[in-house]
Parts: sequence; C-alpha cells; structure tokens
Amino acid sequence: MEKLTQRERDCLVAILSVNSEFPIRLSEIANKLSVRSPTALNVIKRLSEKNLIKDKGGMIIVTKEGKKVYKEIIEAHRCFEALLTESGISLDEACKQVRKFDYLIDPNTASKVLSHIGNPKLSKHGRKVIVN
Repeated sequence: MEKLTQRERDCLVAILSVNSEFPIRLSEIANKLSVRSPTALNVIKRLSEKNLIKDKGGMIIVTKEGKKVYKEIIEAHRCFEALLTESGISLDEACKQVRKFDYLIDPNTASKVLSHIGNPKLSKHGRKVIVN
C-alpha cells in the first residue's frame, strides 16, 4: 500500500472516530479537519484511489483495508503516546507529537515498542491500546 499523507491520516481517523451507525458525510469530514469541502473532497479522492474508502453517493464508507490501516495507526499512536508519557512528556503534548508520525510506523515496530514498555492494555486516555 502507498504511504499516507498526514492529512489523509487525519481524514481516515476522523471518519472512523465518529460514533454513528450512519456513514459520515463530506461536510462532516471537512468540519472535523477544519478545511473547506473541496479540500476534504480531494483527500477523500486520494483515500478512495488507495482503496481505503468508498464514496457512495456522498456517503463515505471505509473499506476492509481502510479499517486495517486505521487500526495500525491507532495502535502505533497509543503505543508511542505511552512511551512519551512514561518519558515525562505531558499527555496532551505526547498526543500532539505522536499525531505527526503515527501513520508512518510499521506495525512490527509498534509491537516491539509495546513489548518493551510492558504491553499496557490501556492508553493514558483510558482507551484500549490494541484495537479489535
């Protein structure tokens, strides 16, 4: 799979972070990313070309591959967030810094780091580190 850009990462996370039984609309994505709809549409098109989402009449649906990539991003995020907070960095700053690179981390690397820091079950935010 092609590498994601940070904006693509933010978009994929925004889509799957919505707690709704309905697919998210383009306008909601634009709001979550703090961008205009044409910019959000460009990101959606790139994610669609990478087979991470499908646009069905304006309703954005995440593919199986998209869910896998999301899971890898979130697990890497929570792993490195834990590492940074254990190193004395505040939770808010750790979260902010990790967002800059969590989408670039290989799942095997994240797994090794998790093992090194004792395989925490919950992130400092109280969320599961390993996403089901």
